[in-house]
Amino acid sequence: MYMSIAESEQEIEKACDAFLGAYKKDLMQMRYKWKNAFDASKETIPLKTLISTGEYMIINTMATYEDNVNRFLYVYFRNKPDELNEEVIEICKVGVKQRVFQEIERIFLDV
Repeated sequence: MYMSIAESEQEIEKACDAFLGAYKKDLMQMRYKWKNAFDASKETIPLKTLISTGEYMIINTMATYEDNVNRFLYVYFRNKPDELNEEVIEICKVGVKQRVFQEIERIFLDV
């Protein structure tokens, strides 16, 4: 089934909400641990080093979460009652990954 742009955007929102709902606890724990580590270290470690560590953590976390997103979305779209076009599914995957990666960046850079 083909979708309009608005319907595709709506499907991206639904898939993203479902993923973030399923992984909310992990993301919140990650934010809490990083904030505690950052706060404890900022007196002894230079800020530049902490920021580069945060950037390194983003890269590693994104690699892990890319696999999680792929697995989650495979099941998510497989269980959809209506048959979606493969192109729509790919667009949704890209959209969800972008939003999840933005959330991960926010965790490590908004301290």
